[in-house]
Amino acid sequence: MFRIPITTLCFLLTSLIVVGCEAKKEENVKLDKAYEVPIRLISEGDFGSARVRVRQHMDKHGEQSQGCFIMGLSYHNEKRYAKAADWFARATKFQDGVYLPAWHFLGWSSYYLGNADQSKEAFQRFLILQGDEPDTMFALGLIAMDDGKSRKALQWFQKSIDRCQGNKQLMQGIASKSFARMSDVLDSQGRTDDAVVMYLRAIELNPRLYEVYHRLSNIYRKRGETQLAENAQNQFYITRDIVRPDLKHTSFPE
Repeated sequence: MFRIPITTLCFLLTSLIVVGCEAKKEENVKLDKAYEVPIRLISEGDFGSARVRVRQHMDKHGEQSQGCFIMGLSYHNEKRYAKAADWFARATKFQDGVYLPAWHFLGWSSYYLGNADQSKEAFQRFLILQGDEPDTMFALGLIAMDDGKSRKALQWFQKSIDRCQGNKQLMQGIASKSFARMSDVLDSQGRTDDAVVMYLRAIELNPRLYEVYHRLSNIYRKRGETQLAENAQNQFYITRDIVRPDLKHTSFPE
């Protein structure tokens, strides 16, 4: 299951802001500077301190959408998705000044909780409000993939990739994931040649996608390409141990 790593938090928030401003320039989606410290604390894994800061700010200035969003973000990155979803939903209820990325993160928290309908609704709502946001398109592709709607999944992944074109950071951070998941769909359809091409493109963009090497190894092994299978599996272990050293003694991808 895809998760949003803490290390990509600032990138993801930035990409949502940049893409959103391109889509609807009249929307002000920048976070209040008062939340810079809580964001930093969340990125450092100090979730409790971040929440204390946010509550102090809300006690002084009143509850606002951005504060509720940051509260949700602290729980989201702590993988306490039920609480995160509650706060993100709360952030969307304000009559004025809704911090629009709350819809996007409500979609992810709901997805991790297994609430596919709520997740899909939140992601679609965000696209309506914020325009062509590639990580949201990727998420809708995952939902379609989980529902067995292969054609729709491929369409969403391709839209996500297209939206990332020309932006190196988005290509590495989001398009690479879309290429990888597109490959999963193609492989499930028996289109292994196309799947291999897409897997290779995914790791070309982001060599840290260690699970892709494992999937490549499986395809090569099924096709009788033993040496390629061994090389890919070895690269899987090497890359996994760099990216996720906590999984070093695990034989297979989590």
